[in-house]
Amino acid sequence: RCEFCLEKFDTTDALQKHRQKHILGNSHFTCTFSDCKKHYATGEGLRLHVRNVHLMAKNWKCLADGCSRSFVRQSDLRMHIIRMHSDIRPFPCPVQACEKSFACHSELRRHVHSCHKLPCPKPEKVQSKTNFVDPSFIQALMLKTE
Repeated sequence: RCEFCLEKFDTTDALQKHRQKHILGNSHFTCTFSDCKKHYATGEGLRLHVRNVHLMAKNWKCLADGCSRSFVRQSDLRMHIIRMHSDIRPFPCPVQACEKSFACHSELRRHVHSCHKLPCPKPEKVQSKTNFVDPSFIQALMLKTE
């Protein structure tokens, strides 16, 4: 089985020949799915692309009312639940006149840059967001499907 696109082969020689299709020149990897010519610097980048774009194995479903999102990884669903379905906002805007706060530092950085036209300070040590949320709340909104 090819570790980049998960295609199966009967012989080792066929697998080796196929792997060469992924490698372009000096350690560049390309997707071999039809009509997709995406290139990645690493095999890991290609593996993530294949899993998330072509395999679409989004087995982790959000059960929140009105939400139809699903995710490849449980950790992505967990972060979605915290960001979208909880009121936890441990990253306040550093601008005194602004009262906004955000679930993650990347959202704060985007806000400070776009709204205040300022560079965003580095994040202070903030306790993990998952520690602010009751684990049973998160568990109740998660469903693993096959």
